[in-house]
Amino acid sequence: MDCEGVSLSRAGTVELVSICFSHKPSVVYLVDLCSKSNHRLLQRRLSAVRDLCQCSTVTKVIHDSRMDSDALYHLHSINLVTVHDTSCYHSVVSGQEDVNLNDTLMAYNLGSNSSRLSSIYSVNPTFWATRPLTNQMKEWAAGDVSKLLSLAKMQRERLFGRSLRNAMTKSHQRSTLILKLKLELGLICKIDVRQFIGSGGSNIRQLQQESGALVYSNQQAGRNAWLVYYPNKAALVKVKKAMGYECGTGWRTTTKIGTTVAGAGLVVASGGTVMIGAGIAVVGKLLTAE
Repeated sequence: MDCEGVSLSRAGTVELVSICFSHKPSVVYLVDLCSKSNHRLLQRRLSAVRDLCQCSTVTKVIHDSRMDSDALYHLHSINLVTVHDTSCYHSVVSGQEDVNLNDTLMAYNLGSNSSRLSSIYSVNPTFWATRPLTNQMKEWAAGDVSKLLSLAKMQRERLFGRSLRNAMTKSHQRSTLILKLKLELGLICKIDVRQFIGSGGSNIRQLQQESGALVYSNQQAGRNAWLVYYPNKAALVKVKKAMGYECGTGWRTTTKIGTTVAGAGLVVASGGTVMIGAGIAVVGKLLTAE
């Protein structure tokens, strides 16, 4: 599964949840949580997503669950449990941290999601709130999850004993630790962005390791906009200094929490029939429910 949204985080929105199931992996269901839709229908769909995410006997395969978990929990009180995070498993398999989805898929010869177009955010920051859903949106969202089950299977086949336990522990920590961190919004890098990021993101990875913070580029808010999750003031000060801020002893920070409520809708990305929430059945190809 995967979530899409506008600045996906506790300070943004969840607009779409992509889901496929192991008994029918060729079918992807897009649960549309757009705020423009019927409130009652939204609540039924959120209830269905909550039941799935909080079911401890169903493993949720996600690539980098941090922002998904943060947004679902803080915006909709949904706890994401029993997660196979393909990013964590890949880090144990390869020794590489925070490899993006397409590069991870390519590492297992599964082919990338060619429908992804991150540059769209500079043109349309609220891309995932666009309605009606475009074919590009449907193909992008479906492509992000259509190969995850195959990827997870291949990863489990490569890990045994302690390595497997390490991957499981990292998956659990990735989806839960972010919930305990504070969030700072509206940061911009005051030095050369390339210097801040480093080759292949090396400087950011080192900064995160040293500070315990998580640093994200927030392209949907601007090319030089950043989100920083931090455990304490010292960690945030360290990140801000690395970004070129002058942080004195009297400097203060604030945490801003988003309160946007999402909407409703459902799309089947390819064939099949499914019941998601009471009274919501969908049959056919690329159909939008009620």
